[in-house]
Formats: sequence, C-alpha cells, structure tokens
Amino acid sequence: MRELNSSRPQCISFIGSGPMPITAFEMAQIFENTSFICIERDDDAFLLGKQVAEISAMRIEHVLADAATVDFGEHDVIFLASMVENKKEVLDRIALTAKRGTLVGVRSVEALRHTLYTPVVPSDIPAKWHFEAKTAYRPEHINTTLFYRVS
Repeated sequence: MRELNSSRPQCISFIGSGPMPITAFEMAQIFENTSFICIERDDDAFLLGKQVAEISAMRIEHVLADAATVDFGEHDVIFLASMVENKKEVLDRIALTAKRGTLVGVRSVEALRHTLYTPVVPSDIPAKWHFEAKTAYRPEHINTTLFYRVS
C-alpha cells in the first residue's frame, strides 16, 4: 500500500469484480483522486455490483466485458480475481496492452483452497513480467495475491 500511496495511481481496475466489489470499495475510500473500474463479464454479477456501488454512493465505473478484450493502456494498477476462468488469456491481454510499469495483482490460492478456486500457475504469467511481492498465506483467508510489474 505504501508504494501505491507514493505513486498516486490514476486508474485502478478490478477484473472479475463480481456482485460485491469490496476491494474496489475499500480502495476508493483511500485513493480519492483515482478512477476505479470494475470489469465483469457475468451479466448478473455486473448488474448487482453496479447497483451496490450506486446505492453506496461509490464513484466506481462498471464495465460489462470479457477482460481478454479490454485495452489496459490507461490502467496503473490491475487486480485479477481468483474466480476469473480465463486467467491466461486475460494476463496475455494485459501484457499486450498495458503500459510498462503497470502493477498487476493476481489473486491465487494455496493449500486446500484450490478445491474452491484454480490457483495461478507460473505458465499463466507473461515471461517478461517482474515479480514484485506476494501476500502471506493465512489459513483464515481464501486468497493470496501475487504482484507483478509489466515490463
């Protein structure tokens, strides 16, 4: 979080944000002058997430699209949810369209959590990306997050 605060991102996006984009909501309260985009390809999750944001007065843009078709050229930070089924295609699209230096947080799972979600495998990550950090595994949490820098 310290690095994000010092670099002041202009645009943070959440791929596979779902019907309750809690991380987007929390970050929108921290980064007041940043635009937020929730990208969801499921119609129902998109509509519910958009309605929850409107009711909560959150200033978040919602986009109904498969992220494997989105241009990420203006996104400074991108989070990819664990439930995104076409992770490799989306990560390849980010690699193709994002600017150098974009920070990408890829949610994954460890231990028995892969009975719930598909973990990220090294072959999913574009070869030229630089590994930055990983959140610690905690049994009480479902996800860990792997952070990469687009190069």
